[in-house]
Amino acid sequence: MAAAMALSCGVRYGPCSRQLLGPSARGRLVRPAVWGGSAAPASSRPGPGGEVQYCAELLRKRDYEGFLCSLLLPAESRTSAFALRAFNINDSITQKTIGLMRMQFWRKAVEDIYCDNPPHQPVAIELWKAIKRHNLTKRWLLKIIDEREKNLDDRAYRNIQELETYADNTHSALLYLTLEMLVS
Repeated sequence: MAAAMALSCGVRYGPCSRQLLGPSARGRLVRPAVWGGSAAPASSRPGPGGEVQYCAELLRKRDYEGFLCSLLLPAESRTSAFALRAFNINDSITQKTIGLMRMQFWRKAVEDIYCDNPPHQPVAIELWKAIKRHNLTKRWLLKIIDEREKNLDDRAYRNIQELETYADNTHSALLYLTLEMLVS
């Protein structure tokens, strides 16, 4: 699997080429931004190992039903479910530019996560752990990001087919990831 990831990420010129710089490359500062919320101030960011609690609390506050459903999953999958659902949290964005910046952050974060170089952001770190633990498919994560980006205008769906496409690329993708997590 590591060889396949190295091939998909590129060893020398691919999106993971900064990994060749050594361990100090992981220490770079990345502006934390939660998909569905604003960046947390430095004082409220979790310490090392606090990412699970951060995701669970974010989920409890923003998607209570998803939080409760995650509690019903087997213990070995629960933290991964928290990460997936925290990644999926979606706030209404008042400015399209901010939404585009968030989508850009998450698209790059997903690419970096699959290159074993997650950004220093609690949801991204926990998502990276879930991907490693359950070998989750990158395509589903990117579908969610792409569809959210298309819907930043917050316009009404013109027909049922548009609504089905949105649901298929967001909620169904999340369910596919959850199924992958549970069967691994």
